[in-house]
Amino acid sequence: MNTGEVECRLRNGGSADGGKDVGTEQSTSVPATPVGTVMRCSFCGKPRESVRRLIAGPRQVFICNECVDLCNEIMADGRQES
Repeated sequence: MNTGEVECRLRNGGSADGGKDVGTEQSTSVPATPVGTVMRCSFCGKPRESVRRLIAGPRQVFICNECVDLCNEIMADGRQES
């Protein structure tokens, strides 16, 4: 990976009915964030330095480990109600 790039993993495939995800994972590089720009979670707004991990998505969208954990809790609650 070139200096200044962020790794982004994309998941393809899976089941629309909520079945086991059997998609493939592919790694790609996204353009670097301009110098001087603070990378932050697009959901909660916390800067990269305030979270354990920041995951890059397409078009300079990021999600932190804390928001991923919250999403997992919401998804688990939804499964329990079904």
